[in-house]
Parts: sequence; C-alpha cells; structure tokens
Amino acid sequence: MFWPKSKPPKPRVFCDRLPTYGVAEVGRMSEAMRTDGFVLIPGVLTMAEVQAARDKIDELEPRLWDFTGLTDHYKNVFNRDPFWLSFIDRPGVIDVAEATLGG
Repeated sequence: MFWPKSKPPKPRVFCDRLPTYGVAEVGRMSEAMRTDGFVLIPGVLTMAEVQAARDKIDELEPRLWDFTGLTDHYKNVFNRDPFWLSFIDRPGVIDVAEATLGG
C-alpha cells in the first residue's frame, strides 16, 4: 500500500558542529572523504538553487532501479533532466571527486 508523499519537515542545522572546507582545500577534503565519507563545503549552492533542487526532487517519479519509501533513492537523475547537469562540476566538488576517485 502506498501513502501520499508529504513534504518532510525542515532539517535542523547540525553543520555548525561538523568540519567544513573551502573550495580550495582539496587535500583536506580528500582526506575527509577517506576518513569520514563526506565533506561539507558551505556556499557551493545558493539558497535558490537548493530550493529549485528540492522542487525538482519532489517531481521525480521512480524508474527501473529507483525506489521510494522512508528514504527515496533515485538513480541517474542527470539523464532525466538538463537541470541536474549544472550540479556536476561545481568548484570544490569536482576537485574533491577527482582527487578522491583519481581523476
């Protein structure tokens, strides 16, 4: 049985307790990816871009290997809408991805 999807509550901010990195700190970010599994880079997206991405996520429909539930998982969103292409190579993000994955 499926229930209508409601918007989740606004997340509480915890990033003030987590380390953050500047876009030029590639070495530190790469090490954080290896040890922590994530990197927080403040200011990579504007609030307008975050809201636009949230709106686009709400419009996604599951396909093939996607699934929805407590946590929604959508694969290959870059192939579904050109909107997502602008998120691929942001300064700092692409640099840490290349450093971590060997680009």
